[in-house]
Amino acid sequence: MDDNPNARSGQSAVMSLTVRQNGSLVENSFVCSQCVWATGRYLRAGQLGDVFSDFTADEEQWKERFREVVVRNRIRTGGDTTVSTSTHLLDKEDLWDLVTAAVHLAGVEGKLTLGGEGLGLWISSRQIPLRDEQPDPEQSSDFLNSFFSRDLHELSKRGLGPESVRRYLGSGPARERIDVGENPGVVYDSVAPDLIPDGRWPADPTQALSVSQQFAVNRIIADVADSSDGLFAVNGPPDTGKTTMLRDIVAALVTRRAQALAEFARPSDAFTKTEYSWISKTDKRRSVRQLRHSVRGAEIIIASSNNGAVDNISLEIPGEKAVFEGYRDVSDYFTDIATALLRSGREPHGGTETGGSGDAENTAWGLVSGRLGSASNRSAFANTLMFGARQAGKGAEKTIGLSDYLGASPRQDVMPWGTARVAFFVARDRVDRLRVERQGLHLAHRERPGLVASIAADRSQLDRLERQLSAAENSAALCRLTVSATAVDEQKARTDVAAHSAAKPNALEVVFTLGRSVKTWRAAQEELTAKLMAMSGA
Repeated sequence: MDDNPNARSGQSAVMSLTVRQNGSLVENSFVCSQCVWATGRYLRAGQLGDVFSDFTADEEQWKERFREVVVRNRIRTGGDTTVSTSTHLLDKEDLWDLVTAAVHLAGVEGKLTLGGEGLGLWISSRQIPLRDEQPDPEQSSDFLNSFFSRDLHELSKRGLGPESVRRYLGSGPARERIDVGENPGVVYDSVAPDLIPDGRWPADPTQALSVSQQFAVNRIIADVADSSDGLFAVNGPPDTGKTTMLRDIVAALVTRRAQALAEFARPSDAFTKTEYSWISKTDKRRSVRQLRHSVRGAEIIIASSNNGAVDNISLEIPGEKAVFEGYRDVSDYFTDIATALLRSGREPHGGTETGGSGDAENTAWGLVSGRLGSASNRSAFANTLMFGARQAGKGAEKTIGLSDYLGASPRQDVMPWGTARVAFFVARDRVDRLRVERQGLHLAHRERPGLVASIAADRSQLDRLERQLSAAENSAALCRLTVSATAVDEQKARTDVAAHSAAKPNALEVVFTLGRSVKTWRAAQEELTAKLMAMSGA
């Protein structure tokens, strides 16, 4: 359907519906394909317009048409299992009528094919295991379209919003796409030392990120620095290092926030004078001061259609195993609270009671992430974070929370703020010096191929000039030989002219030969003189 020869074809279901085990149709279980609908809209108008709201309106027309087909064809609906002559179970002809109605309403007649042979039905039957808890067939799940379609619709109605939202919805200007396979120089420039973040994850220092991982980290951090927010997509099969890459992004953002905090002479300077207050459930007035803008905006939300994958990341990053063993003794960022959250997050349904295992699998090094998502997870996280959690076992003590830290005296084993600032500035200066040094090497290496090519070209030019010089020297030597031979011939010619001049006939010979001898002499003299003049160029 596209004149573009590079366009790729694809497959899409036209609609979906739910059928009971006995073959009766579940009422109101029709789901219309947003992909097929959008195809028809584009074919008719050349554009999609408001995809979300327009589809919602048209979907109601589709469903009304489907209900008409059900009534007209007398298709049996509901859970009635009695034999009836007035209705019949769903069959192939009914499916055909429903599909053709959907294709007509979408406006894609003649555009969709089944295996390249026009519109048709493709029936696939599979056995599936019975579940202990059978779902209600009346509650049909829309697996055909995006789970987030309606949410994005609501989001689009709120205005342009943040830059990341505009980019995700495609409402912003198109950005140039770069094929790094065809432009390897882009990758090299993007892993330059001056783009590498100041901080990295406390992993094994002998194992650096791969080039592709470092490329992703650098580009993400650089793009975030150039805007108030960012949207990034990283694709890769399992066990290809996506979580490892994410760790370094977390480290980079933590270090960036530390740089902002280090600018404050006192920790309290990180708050503005703006105060937010509210009345708690216990009718107590609560208040909190606003954080300054420089220390906000470093948060990360990890979202996926696979909850298990998200849980693995959010529970793995704060785990003790995520930190190289050489750094574990100095990695302590609210370890007690983080460990309680980690163990709470590993519970089947969350909760505020944690296991008592002390192994590395259930021990955290820092409070850097949490398992959220569902309301129960969020509630358990907030409660454990602020108020601690009950340890498993009779008579076990409750772990402490942030509220306990806020009401306690400063810890004596914690480095004073001023000392910590100085230590941070010293470390940052060392990083800056190393960065400048390595950036110089990076640029030199960047220029090396050009210099090597220039040297090769100069060598080729030198070889050509040396060949020309050798040829010129050979020519000069030949010329010198020629000049030498010419000089010898000229000297001989002068000798011949002088000798012939001395042999001029005297008067007596002229008389006796009646002048013939002098004529012969004169002709020879002229010939020798002409030969000499030709040699000397006179």
